[in-house]
Amino acid sequence: MDWIFTTRTSFGFGNPNLAGALFAMLALAVWVLYWPPERGHRGPRPSAAFWFCLVTSGLFVALLVMTASRGAVVSLACGSLAAWLAAGRPWPSTAKTVALALVVAGIVLFAGVGRLGMRVAESSPEEGSIGSRTAIYGAVPAMISAAPGGWGSGRSAAAYENWFQDANDTRNYKHLISTHAIWMVERGWGFRVAYIFGGLAALVLGFYCPVAFGVLVCWGIAGVFSHVGASWPLGIVPGLALGLSVWRRTVTRCWPQPAMGFLLVCGAFFFVSLLAFFGSMTHASGKIFYDGGAVWVGEGADRLWFPAPDKAVMGEDYGKMVRQFSWEAVVGDAEVIREQSPRKIALSGNAGFPSGGVLVPPYDLVWLNPPSKMETAQKTIVEAANRKWIVWGELRTDANPRRLKPWFEALPQASWVEVPGKALLLDNFEISLLFVAP
Repeated sequence: MDWIFTTRTSFGFGNPNLAGALFAMLALAVWVLYWPPERGHRGPRPSAAFWFCLVTSGLFVALLVMTASRGAVVSLACGSLAAWLAAGRPWPSTAKTVALALVVAGIVLFAGVGRLGMRVAESSPEEGSIGSRTAIYGAVPAMISAAPGGWGSGRSAAAYENWFQDANDTRNYKHLISTHAIWMVERGWGFRVAYIFGGLAALVLGFYCPVAFGVLVCWGIAGVFSHVGASWPLGIVPGLALGLSVWRRTVTRCWPQPAMGFLLVCGAFFFVSLLAFFGSMTHASGKIFYDGGAVWVGEGADRLWFPAPDKAVMGEDYGKMVRQFSWEAVVGDAEVIREQSPRKIALSGNAGFPSGGVLVPPYDLVWLNPPSKMETAQKTIVEAANRKWIVWGELRTDANPRRLKPWFEALPQASWVEVPGKALLLDNFEISLLFVAP
């Protein structure tokens, strides 16, 4: 039985935080049997339903404790408070109050001696789980401001690590942890406004049913701490809660006034605009703009262009390399960059351009660790460049420059640069110094 107190259980969800969020919502949802929607704000059902709901809810909370999810605890607390306020702040009888207190005390004792209690005691801004979330939350406004059309589905983590994460922070992420952050960052302005409006509208509709309102608030708060939107089972309970609220309002014909809809739209626009404003004011890593095909770094006209960076050569977080050397750069899709007729180009690895690979001279070119056997289109790119450099890792074992080097050095204005102590990965080579060389 020690595992109950020393480990975090995910209950098949793969992430204890997701399981904790589900149990938090179920612990609230079960109270609909005691306070069904048809009673509105008139009060609960008789006491028998109370005792059943208390025991059932307590069991769900005990399961939540086994996940040791601090975010789920906060979600449950906020959802419970919201349901209580929506119900008109009712106060139960003395017997029910004592029973509630005993159940809460038992759960607190159970949590205190287990993994959840240890995690709560260890909570601090320096703790990894909290520190990573704080860093991501702080970057979200800047990420929203930098990408009017969004960073693209599934690309929020890579965008954060490359362009917004602190250079000394080496943590990697599958996503931005928070459902709200992920969806707001990955999609454009229209979705962002609609998403905020939809969330506010759901709360307004759910307020008529106290338990449903509590469940919706619980899901919303859980989405701050975890990616609850990635697991469809976690959408069932709030979906039913919203459906119950809509059904109740339809039956009673008690809908919000049209003016409320107007206020919600204005509120959504204001909130998203506020995020964008703070993003533009707090972005400290230079001007970054994503147009859907390429990331533009800095404001200078004389930019260094990186078509489709090879992560094996420039590193997984190649954007940090760009920021480290304060390059004025454009990084992104090869086809998009080719259409811009760049003047300074930095290729990496087995790179090439689509549609034949034709570039319009004049341009200077540096190629980091190219393949030893170049295709015709790749050779054409090199030969057409004015000044050209090949940067080769001295310790490379994946390719042999025996044939490539003589061909390259025979070209006009060609320089072969060998980097000592480096192999395929050249993630800290100062490329821009080559272009300023005489």
